[in-house]
Amino acid sequence: MNKTEKKVRIEELSNSLKNTQLAVFASFRGIGTPEVFEKRKKAKSDKADFQLVKNRFLKKALAEIGVDSAAPGFWKDEIAILKSTNGDPIRLAQMLTDWAGQNKKVKIKGALLPTKKTWLTPEDVVKISKLGSLKQVQASVVGALVAPNLKLMGILNTVLSQLVWILQAKCQQEKA
Repeated sequence: MNKTEKKVRIEELSNSLKNTQLAVFASFRGIGTPEVFEKRKKAKSDKADFQLVKNRFLKKALAEIGVDSAAPGFWKDEIAILKSTNGDPIRLAQMLTDWAGQNKKVKIKGALLPTKKTWLTPEDVVKISKLGSLKQVQASVVGALVAPNLKLMGILNTVLSQLVWILQAKCQQEKA
């Protein structure tokens, strides 16, 4: 691979990292090629991009987007990156933790929030994977925001209903 090709690969990698909400990283050392292809196929069916990258390319791509390098232990072994193509970053964490649970050779290295330029630990990735789907998290947030309003509406409705009953009773008393 010549310098121009390397530069193009690094630029493509930095652009793809820049344009994702979350990138999760893992080591697939000791895993056979057929299993890696299977994981890549599974990721594609789940609308995610699975890519094995050279460490030096990743370091340069991270530098291009202004992200500080990860912890030194991060750079041990070849790195695989999972990026969402459907906007569901939680699904990435779930896929990776599932894979790590199925095969002890898969090691979660962490994750990157490129827009915040923040690194997440492997433990953070596991916590994210336990959140449920993105739609479930969104529904929980909406529910938490709406619940106080629903309670207030119920209270106001009860008070107004009681006021109407009192006024009706008063009107009936005066008629009699």
